[in-house]
Amino acid sequence: MENNSIHGLKWEWDKEGNLLAESIFEYGIMITSFKITKQGKKQKVYEIKKDNPNYKNLLLFRQGRRSNFFSLPEARK
Repeated sequence: MENNSIHGLKWEWDKEGNLLAESIFEYGIMITSFKITKQGKKQKVYEIKKDNPNYKNLLLFRQGRRSNFFSLPEARK
């Protein structure tokens, strides 16, 4: 966690303890997400794009500056 937002890796497991998914977050913004195949390989299902409304905020956070992240409608969902 970083400033009350997920910052780092997030894993999802099934009831048997098998890894289902792995996501990377920075400052509460999902950067990339993978599903884990039955063969145990990572398959990318999401990657933030430059046209994503949160991309600009991500760059501001990385520079150590505040952003208007929480004023974006997408951030309030």
